[in-house]
Amino acid sequence: MRALRTVAISSVLFTLALVASAQAAPVPAAPAAMAPKPAVTWDQFPPAVKATIQKEIGALPIMDKLSKKPDKDGKMEYGAGADVGKKNIKVKVAENGMLIQRREKEDIGPAGVPKLIEKAAKKELGKSPILTAAKLTKDAEVSYQMTAETKDRTLELTLAGDGSFMGKTEAKKKADQTTTTTTTTTPPGGAKK
Repeated sequence: MRALRTVAISSVLFTLALVASAQAAPVPAAPAAMAPKPAVTWDQFPPAVKATIQKEIGALPIMDKLSKKPDKDGKMEYGAGADVGKKNIKVKVAENGMLIQRREKEDIGPAGVPKLIEKAAKKELGKSPILTAAKLTKDAEVSYQMTAETKDRTLELTLAGDGSFMGKTEAKKKADQTTTTTTTTTPPGGAKK
């Protein structure tokens, strides 16, 4: 009986010591990758960068789509974006104010698809009507992205501005309309742009 009491007391003392040491132990800091990034503000952009962004996007508020990060050579690149009507415009600018890239996505809807593009899309989509359409512009290069549906598939098609094929994604749907499998086709001898 005495041995049993000694074991019980030892057990309680051990548990108390374990709890006390756990409370005294410092909590490790979160890794740097998990720490929140400081917000980038318009005030942090050099005057040459601001001038280029305002020229490309316009004199509108630049909302919350600001970025600032070094490129592969360690030189700072600045990014900004804004929604203007049905357009989403994004620019990337070098520290000296030189425009690196301008991207624009405009929701044009099925009615806004040019006839040449619509004709080329019908070859790929068959009788499936175009449900959504967007005009994409990267620098001076224009392309069109469209979606359509059949009974069992969702189709996404990308065509260049001249109507040439760039890529097609087909996704099979389950009975509950969720996508399960995706296959992508690209033009012979090239990848999607």
